Amino acid sequence: MRIGILGGTFDPIHCGHILAAEKIKAAFSLDYMILLPAGNPTHKIAARVTPGAARVDMTRLAAEGKEGFFVWDCEVKRSGYTYTVDTLRELREILEKSYPKERAEVYYVVGTDAVGGLHKWKEAEELYKLCTFIAAKRPGEDDNVYNERVAAAKASGAKVECYREDDLIEVSSTEIREAASQGKSLKGLVPENVAEYIVKNRLYRYDEAVSIELIKADLSERLTEEKYTHSLGVAKEAARLGKLFGADEEKCYLAGLLHDCAKCLTKAQLDWMNVKLEDYCFGDPYCGVNHRVLHGFTGKILAEKRYGVSDPEVLEAVACHVTGQPEMGIIAQIVFISDFTEENREGAFFDKIRAELSERGIVAAIRLACDMTAALVIDRGEALDVNTIRTRNWAVQVLKNGGKL
Repeated sequence: MRIGILGGTFDPIHCGHILAAEKIKAAFSLDYMILLPAGNPTHKIAARVTPGAARVDMTRLAAEGKEGFFVWDCEVKRSGYTYTVDTLRELREILEKSYPKERAEVYYVVGTDAVGGLHKWKEAEELYKLCTFIAAKRPGEDDNVYNERVAAAKASGAKVECYREDDLIEVSSTEIREAASQGKSLKGLVPENVAEYIVKNRLYRYDEAVSIELIKADLSERLTEEKYTHSLGVAKEAARLGKLFGADEEKCYLAGLLHDCAKCLTKAQLDWMNVKLEDYCFGDPYCGVNHRVLHGFTGKILAEKRYGVSDPEVLEAVACHVTGQPEMGIIAQIVFISDFTEENREGAFFDKIRAELSERGIVAAIRLACDMTAALVIDRGEALDVNTIRTRNWAVQVLKNGGKL
């Protein structure tokens, strides 16, 4: 059994990818060709990207009706940074379990730019044992450069087969995204069903915010199952309270959905964003900022840069949902309290806040939430963020002046 793997960001998958996969499958007599959408790269955490789920959907559409083609979403689903050696190990385990008596030869397709640097890939020596590489030369690439890089890969111990084909389609994903952003036709650039998917889901429309459904798809990939369920609960509760208190329900829902969007960032992602905890102390060593509140600040960055949100009320709500802030707007108040009262929060701690919200209103509930949070943080022996105290004192003053909402 001979299996080929063609990986890529596939943002979007296009006619050039499909033609290359078909020709390579035929040229090397492969029984199967696996299309492998890449996971979301760490360095693009604060950039507009297409959620992995959408890229997988488009790849599956492109593979429809093509004999021996399969789409594998393991790298999209895998948490943390993805390495090819891990993917090939996983494939070997699957093949040995499913086809114990059949020898499988695995061929991994790489471009000219990648083949010369294979020796730098993680666990290169182990990687070389797991597959043979097919070095695909793109139309117009320099023959000497191609040959030099293939020779370098072979010298490092890699098994490399060469594939040269001049009638491949040279298509740029960047150009496709640019065309889609302007509403231009994608005919001949991507398969017809992929073009329909792009238009239907308004992908690459960078002049507008990412749709709610695509935000959900992205969050479901990046957050733990518990955090994602909580985010959906906060969105639902925020919309309910928005209706109750006369706020914009759609904005409340969006802010609630995004409030924890930065909750599960890795250190590598924070490093790429150039975010450090001390950046938010503003020169005051006693402000009490700690790691538990950082995701509010970083969440605002992601809401703007990753999801294209520009509404100041939504951004305020995301930024201050952990500690609150004096004189925050009604949407920020609603998201702050929804974090405590959404339906998945269980226990006496949350029930007390729900009761206060029901009996005395949102400002009274905010005051109680600040008091209870302060007691919890103090009990842990941690520094208490000064904004929790400032928010608490603001709520006390509002209540003193009869400002029940």
